[in-house]
Amino acid sequence: MSGCKIIYYYLCRFLMNIVSIKSGFKKIEPYFPFLIIFLVSFIPSVWLFRNNYFFNSHENFFPMMRLYELHQNILQGYFPPRWEPNMVGGFGYPFFDFYAPFSYWLAEIFHLLGFGLIWSVKLTFFVGIFISGLGMYLLVLNLFKHKLAALASALVYMTFPYHLIDIYTRGNLAEATVFAILPFCLLAFYKLIKEPQIKYLILSGFTLALIFLTHNITGLYFLPILIAWLVFWVAKTKNWSKFHLVLIALLVGFLLSAFFVVPALLDKKFVRTEDMI
Repeated sequence: MSGCKIIYYYLCRFLMNIVSIKSGFKKIEPYFPFLIIFLVSFIPSVWLFRNNYFFNSHENFFPMMRLYELHQNILQGYFPPRWEPNMVGGFGYPFFDFYAPFSYWLAEIFHLLGFGLIWSVKLTFFVGIFISGLGMYLLVLNLFKHKLAALASALVYMTFPYHLIDIYTRGNLAEATVFAILPFCLLAFYKLIKEPQIKYLILSGFTLALIFLTHNITGLYFLPILIAWLVFWVAKTKNWSKFHLVLIALLVGFLLSAFFVVPALLDKKFVRTEDMI
């Protein structure tokens, strides 16, 4: 009889464990897509982590040089940095006066945490890949309410050939990073039109500013797409009475990025940009 009680006891414990595992699985199930996106982001990043060297690209060693110059500015208390003091044979170069700096700010965070110049740049590339997938997943999920479609879109966006060419062929840290922000900007403005709230207004302006602070050329190309996106959703929802919030968000985006955009435009006359076209 005592043996039956023992068997019954352990059988009950086993069934309770199964129930607790299932309940625990249900609790974490909503986070599975994010885990999948994170794990898959290592696939296009495999060449980043295969050794401690930087891969050969069009940019070559320039990302590390720029990060080093930015770091020297930070150590001396200059923020936001605009000048690279050691470039051009020690004469200096106004690189960050014209080149959007946000991707290098991200790399600087890793550098301040103790990573070397090469790994700080590599980790910024990796974060850009992961966040781009996350942003596309959230955008498609909000548009179509379909998790599988959202996950598929995220995986395609993360591994899109041009995205990988930007990283491994061009070595363009800024443009590779801006892909992570574009879906969030579209999502923020979409939410602002569907649910006009101050938090979405702030997010819309903030993400738009980040685009111009990450890669200003992409920002110029993205503006017509964004305007078409806004007109489409405002017309579809017939929510013209709240269109002023969209205009305010666009203004917020410009004002937040004005500390970079305005000096770049004003200082353009001091450089020979016509020779670069």
